[in-house]
Amino acid sequence: MIGYREFRAYACNLPGTFLDVTNANSSIGQGTHRACIIDYMREYDSTLSDTEIVERVIRGDVNRFECLLERHQTRVFGIVAVRVPRRNVEEVAHDVFVRAYTSLARFEGRGDFGAWLSKIAVRACHDYWREIYHRREQAMSDLSDAQLASLARLAAERSSR
Repeated sequence: MIGYREFRAYACNLPGTFLDVTNANSSIGQGTHRACIIDYMREYDSTLSDTEIVERVIRGDVNRFECLLERHQTRVFGIVAVRVPRRNVEEVAHDVFVRAYTSLARFEGRGDFGAWLSKIAVRACHDYWREIYHRREQAMSDLSDAQLASLARLAAERSSR
């Protein structure tokens, strides 16, 4: 299951983010230092609304997106789990959060962030099935000469019956 740790591994290791700072000389160690920062941010973010957090992320504080991920991952996984096969739930849910992150500037803040995210989740599920459907089809022009000859033989056999 994707969670804030996996997203943090992606987003927080981008150059220039707050958590990209390494503290090799710290007596408590880098991992502990990062965990303390995350715990502090989580406590602080719990008092902010989703819209306030979105505004901060848009202004460049990308680490705040983790709080949104934590708050809404259950909803997203619930939506995705009933719409795609179990083996693909994590992949589609990850795609939902990546799409939401890259689309934050389009969130107008007038409505509920959870509803906006839910729409993205439903659309991601539709895109998943659309891709599966299109992947199953193969254009005749993409077939090899041997495959075309085989199809021609099958068609001739069936028409002669």
